[in-house]
Amino acid sequence: MHAMMGGQHGAALDALLYLPVVVVAFMMGVQNAADNGLGFARRFRDSYLRSPAPVKVAALLMSISATVHLAIAPGHSLEQPITALLLAFDGLALAAASLLALARPRFRPAAAILLAMGIVAYGFYVATGRENVDVVGVATKVVEFSAMVLVLIRSPGSLVYIVDKPAAFKTANQRR
Repeated sequence: MHAMMGGQHGAALDALLYLPVVVVAFMMGVQNAADNGLGFARRFRDSYLRSPAPVKVAALLMSISATVHLAIAPGHSLEQPITALLLAFDGLALAAASLLALARPRFRPAAAILLAMGIVAYGFYVATGRENVDVVGVATKVVEFSAMVLVLIRSPGSLVYIVDKPAAFKTANQRR
């Protein structure tokens, strides 16, 4: 696959092969630490277990995006060192946001803002000719947009709140 995609984008796809191993190892480490009485691990585990499914999926999607950004950053370091630095920073910020979205619901809106800024930045880079549109870039932005929507779905501290059905649409059993 790396040879077909070539260069830094192939490296990004290769890096994604290791993400499941990292995620499973991390979660096993958290569980082990929680079982051994470490307070921060217990709090993270409990927060993770209480997080709604859409937030868990959003955290995974942010991890995917973080992996891609961190994998392609070194490929930009010679020709575009500022871009490489921004990619690395975004990758680290996305990794942190994925954990914070699970651990602290009040950080979910900030995660959505970070994701939106990444989408806008990619659009800016493409519009100004600093980056070419490619399948990995577009796919990563689709992943980020999906994560942004999921992290905002009716959860404590969210910016978007899906309104309940108006009273007129509720059945008689629901009104009691």
